[in-house]
Amino acid sequence: RTRKIRERTVPKGQFIAWCDGDDTWNDPHKLQQQVDALQADPSAVACFTNAWNDREGERSAYLNGTYARVPDPVVTQLELVSVQGLPTCTFMCRTSALLPFPEVLRLTPTCDTVLYAHVSNSGHFIYLPIFTAIRHVHPGSIHSMTSVAHQYMITLRNLPYMDRVSHFRQHAVIEDRLKRLAYTSWPLALRDGDHSLAQLCWSILSKRRKEVGWNATTTARNYLKAYWPRTERIIGKFWDHIQGRP
Repeated sequence: RTRKIRERTVPKGQFIAWCDGDDTWNDPHKLQQQVDALQADPSAVACFTNAWNDREGERSAYLNGTYARVPDPVVTQLELVSVQGLPTCTFMCRTSALLPFPEVLRLTPTCDTVLYAHVSNSGHFIYLPIFTAIRHVHPGSIHSMTSVAHQYMITLRNLPYMDRVSHFRQHAVIEDRLKRLAYTSWPLALRDGDHSLAQLCWSILSKRRKEVGWNATTTARNYLKAYWPRTERIIGKFWDHIQGRP
């Protein structure tokens, strides 16, 4: 019975389009325009457009150069794993590029960016500079209205999965992005007392301590800051005292 249910849920169409439950499509020609674009370019595996961010009736463009980079007409895997964001509610891809569905996606905090990396193994994406959807940004949304620290944590956890599903083709770029984001997130985590983020950053940066300028003592003290902050404060005061610091 389970096997039959799984077989029935396998998509049979040539294309798959996404729209999150709290978002809406506002262009009746959206799907047809994307299908036409993909059929005109056999080497393209996915197509997306711009979308409106709607915050209590006030709208702004998702792809505007500030919230997210304005893409070129053709978007490669390298751009997707490094800088390019896209509104998931406008995403359409070829079924053949998505399936078989990688099991690793079940492990990711949010699967969208990892899914894009997976799909882009088969070809490039097309960007259509039109608005076809509305993203309703509200406190109940999964990612949009969360804190910066939380968004950093999600990205830090997703990046290794992006590396895996892209078969490490973009490893150098993803590794550099992981290191830079962890280094940026570290002081934020300490300032806000976000122990989960601090521990994640330490686990990333301690493996790259020479690259980020951490010697053995700094690495050890930073471990305490992440895992035993009270102990580190006591040791820090004692250390400052014997060093003659006020």
